[in-house]
Amino acid sequence: MIYVDYREKRLMDAMEKLGIKFKCASLSIGDVLVNKDIVIERKDSIDFSKSFIDGRLFKQIEQMKKTFKTSILIIEGDIWTDYLLSNKIKSTILIKIIENNVNILPSHTVKETAYMIKRIIEKNFNKTINIPNKKTYKINPLYAIPGINKKRAQIIEKNFKDMYDLANADLKKISSIKGLGKKTYEKIFNFFHKPFNQKNH
Repeated sequence: MIYVDYREKRLMDAMEKLGIKFKCASLSIGDVLVNKDIVIERKDSIDFSKSFIDGRLFKQIEQMKKTFKTSILIIEGDIWTDYLLSNKIKSTILIKIIENNVNILPSHTVKETAYMIKRIIEKNFNKTINIPNKKTYKINPLYAIPGINKKRAQIIEKNFKDMYDLANADLKKISSIKGLGKKTYEKIFNFFHKPFNQKNH
């Protein structure tokens, strides 16, 4: 059985259009429950930042982790474009969520979110297919840095033990990485240290 929290009206509309059958309910944990084994929390980019600021985010993550076998956080929209939190803080938050064994799925729209939920439901009820695991859906926070692709991310990971180490590095240390150009060094440094109301170029 699928349950959707009654406050998620836009999501329910999108799910209905995809032919997903569910029951509307008042959920104390998560926004969607799948077969009582999987909990899905949906957050748009603004709510993601606000829930960290007011302390809700990690309480929700902890409740999901304790109560359900599989926990999924769908982040809707581009979390890197709002300035409620610095990119450094948001990267740290994502790392902490991943470390808590919560799957993270990026989504652009509520329609895409509904489609992802449909696929999760289909995989759950087809016992020959496993629920997407955290390895498949982990977001590498390095990809949020402008100009960083998989190859460059691998180069960075060989030179810094973790995201915290990179975030605290000065420009000289970042520039010591072999295989990246001057503009890339500057983009990495600016990503963590520029004022919030400026954009990376």
